[in-house]
Amino acid sequence: MKDIKNYIIALLAGLIVLTISTQPSQGAGTSKDAMIVQYSTCLQLAATSYLTMDFAIGNCKKYQP
Repeated sequence: MKDIKNYIIALLAGLIVLTISTQPSQGAGTSKDAMIVQYSTCLQLAATSYLTMDFAIGNCKKYQP
């Protein structure tokens, strides 16, 4: 039973470390090129899903460089 508790504690500690180390920094901004790629990808996906391009542009506004 003691070994199982130690294993669970080690597993949870590892998951916490993994979660903290893989999150992007809040202060790290995206480059202009990355924003352009995100915006164009959003527009391409939205254009195939929605009837009007205006609606797609409105949904992708947050990625616009």
